[in-house]
Amino acid sequence: MYGVRHIVDSAAKILYYTVMKHKKSSLTSADIAAVALFTALMIAGAYISIPFPLVPLTFQTAFAVLAGLVLGSRRGMFATAAYMVLGLIGIPVFNSGGGFQYVAKPSFGFIVGFIAAAGVAGLAYGRAKPKLSMHILISLMAVLANYIVGGAYVYVWLLINSPSDIAAQMAAMVLAFIPKDCALGIFAALLARRILRITGRDRAEKLKSASAVLHSETSANADSVAVIDGQCMPFTRTANTNSSCSDGGGESHQG
Repeated sequence: MYGVRHIVDSAAKILYYTVMKHKKSSLTSADIAAVALFTALMIAGAYISIPFPLVPLTFQTAFAVLAGLVLGSRRGMFATAAYMVLGLIGIPVFNSGGGFQYVAKPSFGFIVGFIAAAGVAGLAYGRAKPKLSMHILISLMAVLANYIVGGAYVYVWLLINSPSDIAAQMAAMVLAFIPKDCALGIFAALLARRILRITGRDRAEKLKSASAVLHSETSANADSVAVIDGQCMPFTRTANTNSSCSDGGGESHQG
């Protein structure tokens, strides 16, 4: 367990300081720290495996979906892409180690699919407290995106390396894992809502949305119409102008 923690800490530090050194102005220190945290979760998820009757229970898909839900598409995809890059350069963050030779494994497609999953899950980010059903639906769409990319990679790998009885092999290598990851996708949606509630993201986005609506209504009411000599004339409200307009004789008419 110490070895896993050491790998996670080292990879997170490499990611954080590398990006901090070359960061763009659009990325804040908080953004980079959040990305590094979810990259570390992806690494930890590779080493967490709970035996189940049909397939082992792992958490990488759930963490990829969670990254998109909590960080948004851009930062979520960055976190999952950073995880992939760290593994390809040789840091043993994948389930079976690391190194560029990992691209020859059929499971590498799902590592690429984690990036797609985070991107799709980010569709729920920034909404003013979306319904739970919407969060779950987007999470399941993210899991589907992961399986589209990963399944396509497995299919091509089988065509090249083991073209006989592809259907049975696809069922064993891909389809058997779908129920487990769908359940984890729902779990990620529930967890994301809890995290956003704790961090106040839902409240911030709700206030942002309310502010936008208020600004829109204010803009819509900024230009009104004055009735002068029986004719409607446009005018712009000012701080000293009330809701009525005056004609030439000084009598007020309700606008």
